[in-house]
Amino acid sequence: NSNIILIVAAGKSSRFGGFPKAFCQIRNKTNVDNTIQQAKKIYDKIYIGVNRNTYEMYKDRTSNCIIFSIITGQGDAHSLLKCLTYIKNHEPNVKTITVCWGDAIFIDELPFKQLLERADNSKIAVACAIDKQPYAWFETDEANRILKSHFAKDDGVIDIGIHDQSLFLFDIDFAIKFLNEYRIFLGIPYENDESVADKNEMKLLYSFEYLHK
Repeated sequence: NSNIILIVAAGKSSRFGGFPKAFCQIRNKTNVDNTIQQAKKIYDKIYIGVNRNTYEMYKDRTSNCIIFSIITGQGDAHSLLKCLTYIKNHEPNVKTITVCWGDAIFIDELPFKQLLERADNSKIAVACAIDKQPYAWFETDEANRILKSHFAKDDGVIDIGIHDQSLFLFDIDFAIKFLNEYRIFLGIPYENDESVADKNEMKLLYSFEYLHK
């Protein structure tokens, strides 16, 4: 059971002018290189899932990781499902996997360490912080289980809320099963048309709501 982290950077970055956000330069390195630098202090293997265009641009320019490509999914949860399936096919013995978004910025390895220490054998664990005016937040029960997800653009801004930190831990078999069920529920084909990847999106935060129900 290898200690693996997956960095998901498979979106088309349409709101960012098409440039892959994970590969933006921050000081003297790309953001994904920074994430790798912090993650390799904790993890045995680092995978990066990107879209086909990003793969062609960066497959020979990224080190200390295994980079692979997918057809961009319809939403982050769809891309995640494809990435998890790819890793399970190549790492059949993996049981749990850490996942982070490629545009998250980590200043050290502490978030990874805390997530692994505090997940308590959960099928899914979400690293969160109490943030002021978060763009997204969760309603939870007394056991910190996610009941409902909110986005400021849909539900308005709140003063303070429980906000995900773009960092997750999954039982990989469970995650593949429930995300595939969610995909079927939304009527999204597994092999989608990438040109309409922004239509009828599978959103990971909403998938937790689906899982609760």
